[in-house]
Amino acid sequence: KYAIVYWLGSALLYLLAFRDERRHLRRFLGTIALALVIYAPNFLWNWRHGFVSYHHTEDNAALAGAGLHPANLLDFLGSQFGVFGPLFFATLIVLIVLSGRALRERRAALLAFFALPTLALMLAESLLSRAEPNWAAPAYLSATVLVVAWLLTCNLRVIIIVSIALHVAAAAVLLELKPLAAAVGYDLPGKYDPLHRLRGWRRLGDAVGRILAVNPGAILLADDREEIAALEYYVRPHPFNALKWNGEGGVHDQFDLTADPDRLIGRSFLLVSQAPDISPILARFGAAGPVQHVIIPLGPGMARQYTVRLLSDFKGYARPRD
Repeated sequence: KYAIVYWLGSALLYLLAFRDERRHLRRFLGTIALALVIYAPNFLWNWRHGFVSYHHTEDNAALAGAGLHPANLLDFLGSQFGVFGPLFFATLIVLIVLSGRALRERRAALLAFFALPTLALMLAESLLSRAEPNWAAPAYLSATVLVVAWLLTCNLRVIIIVSIALHVAAAAVLLELKPLAAAVGYDLPGKYDPLHRLRGWRRLGDAVGRILAVNPGAILLADDREEIAALEYYVRPHPFNALKWNGEGGVHDQFDLTADPDRLIGRSFLLVSQAPDISPILARFGAAGPVQHVIIPLGPGMARQYTVRLLSDFKGYARPRD
């Protein structure tokens, strides 16, 4: 994860901030040099592939043409009460307000340097563009130690106990809400199941696997990264030659990077899609079989619906000339 760079920057800031810590600079720079040697193969791979990993990270940041988005900043700030926990994040804010006193002790300062710069960077990112709630997660490794230590120092152990209880309860709800509801005879509506996105993939894989079995030679095709990844895992035998549709071109993920659709021209595919309009895909095939529908129930009132269709004589992505 490129997020490790946050910690390198934090370490450098800490060494520069305290004169007596600068004696570690030489060893720190030596560590950086060793890290670069270890990282070199990854860098060379990116160099040979147009720095695709960096461009993907750049696309995620979405800073091109960025303005100011205070609503995104508030959304991100509010989400951190859920990521770190409401009591712990509120305590961290108090620590920041009291930073002159609370962070004066050297060990507290060390922990703060490994937490606050990352959090500040993500707040700036959310203001300039957007930031996903989990992007600040590296900050909370040291922030957890910092917050708990300060609460213990202030004899506020009760806040730690209540916070842990809240976290355990939240985890139990996220993981066990549906089976707990079933245990008392209630079928939880799909929209209230926090894990509904994780459900139904095995059933989909089984259904698609049966259709593939009666169409020997057909290559699995899907138009969504999440779906192609799940199908490659849950369909048996694993269809490792599956193709993710990328008719618009460009490299958006690992599937696009490694795909070689030109080698598959003329082949037959089994398309699995949730898209309401698959006509752009159909246009690149010579023939299409009958439409089949696979419906994956996720609970009362919610289901994923897929169109499954056998497509023959793949013509490649290029548009036909007039």
